[in-house]
Amino acid sequence: MSWLKRLVAALILIIVVGIVFLLTSQKFLRSAFPVHYVPEVRTGAERYGLDPYLVLAVLRVESNYDPLALSKPGARGLMQILPETGVWIAEIKGETDFHPDDLYLPELNIDYGAWYLDYLLKMFNGDVHLVLASYNAGLGRVKRWLAEESWDGRPETVNAIPVLETRLFVRKVLTIKSLYQQIYPNLFP
Repeated sequence: MSWLKRLVAALILIIVVGIVFLLTSQKFLRSAFPVHYVPEVRTGAERYGLDPYLVLAVLRVESNYDPLALSKPGARGLMQILPETGVWIAEIKGETDFHPDDLYLPELNIDYGAWYLDYLLKMFNGDVHLVLASYNAGLGRVKRWLAEESWDGRPETVNAIPVLETRLFVRKVLTIKSLYQQIYPNLFP
């Protein structure tokens, strides 16, 4: 092997080792996957008996921590709650002074998002794949998919979710949740 080939091989090895080091470095991972609103997430998760990493992952995927996020369909805030869903949740919780703009308030938005995740978890007997699909696509749509057998709801058939956006949402939330658990193992003791 010529000296040039050895030099190129050594450089490639150094680059690969450097990339592996960066990808496994806690500091790098924490800068790539920051967390915000931890006290509010903790409170919402405790209030409804949820895995706080799930709440945090939904929040990250839905808004990337932007409390003023607004989607094309009109979903608002950190956990991207539609105004009509917010009104419905407020009615069930007995909150008479709710206004849809309140969904831009981080504490309220996270509380309502956590409440809704809990509602869906109870409806689907803890099946997080069905919960996340419903959170993204809507409960009625997921029930229709199940009834029409266009998706059976099983974790191993996530690739069969009829809507690409929902399929990607489910995968992304579960991936972010797993990453947060690895990067911040003691965030929610």
